[in-house]
Amino acid sequence: MTQIASPAPNPEVKARVLNTAEASSPRRACNTTVEQPGGANTTIYVYYNNCGTIRLRLTPFGRAVAFDGSYTYVGSCAAVPGGTTVGWAVSPSQFPPVATHNWGLTNCM
Repeated sequence: MTQIASPAPNPEVKARVLNTAEASSPRRACNTTVEQPGGANTTIYVYYNNCGTIRLRLTPFGRAVAFDGSYTYVGSCAAVPGGTTVGWAVSPSQFPPVATHNWGLTNCM
């Protein structure tokens, strides 16, 4: 089951897409990197370093700890051209209404 992450009271809240320049870093490995430098209950940063040549459309998600669903930020899809890095910032006010883990990225359709 997939649910759209829209915690009350504002259903229009979206994960903030960082621009490519802000997200770029030569130390990032290819594919997905998830960081939460402030610790639990602080902003989560999800980056995708596209080391390939195909343009991707991605958005963040988190899986429910109780295994009863995943929460996808469908309003935060971003294009990730080959050879670039794009990042998303998900603040605590945007977290799903249940405990989540295994943050990552998924394809946008």
